[in-house]
Amino acid sequence: MILYQNLEDLLPSPCVLTWGSFDGIHLGHQHLFEKMRELSPKRSVLTFTNHPGTVLGRPVTTSICSLEEKLELLEKLQIDQVVLIPFTQKLAAMHYIDFLHLLKRHIGFTHLLFGKGSQFGAGREGDQERLLKRGPIDGFSAHYIDKFHLNGELVSSSRIREFIESGNIEAAERLLGRPLFSSV
Repeated sequence: MILYQNLEDLLPSPCVLTWGSFDGIHLGHQHLFEKMRELSPKRSVLTFTNHPGTVLGRPVTTSICSLEEKLELLEKLQIDQVVLIPFTQKLAAMHYIDFLHLLKRHIGFTHLLFGKGSQFGAGREGDQERLLKRGPIDGFSAHYIDKFHLNGELVSSSRIREFIESGNIEAAERLLGRPLFSSV
């Protein structure tokens, strides 16, 4: 895995890209990363040094894993390149098309993959409908997969946090697909 901490350090190349905070790298995230293999042999993940909620006024009270653990898990999942940048107010205020152009210029993705319902950009305008229309204009294809469920239960970081905060570590670990407190 190649780790970049500055977009300017990347050389654009065809890949499938996804982005998010990926707190915990739970089974839903793992499913998304596995689906990336179907779109391109090169998988790129953009994630953040801080949780976006801290900038957007929705502070996260419990982190599921540290940044170091997240990077170790991404490497274990054989992600080809990880772009790690801070989530800033400037990034939060960026129009979704400007954000796409910034990433296209530096990463050179040919495919984007997200979970259904994912939104980004100022006002969360970068939604599924707009991205599916935007792709042909900017030379990429956008793909969305259903949210991941385990035995009928939605797997999400917020649900795992609820389990951790209530002391139900066994339930949190079930949705993580691994021990909560481990050396990865």
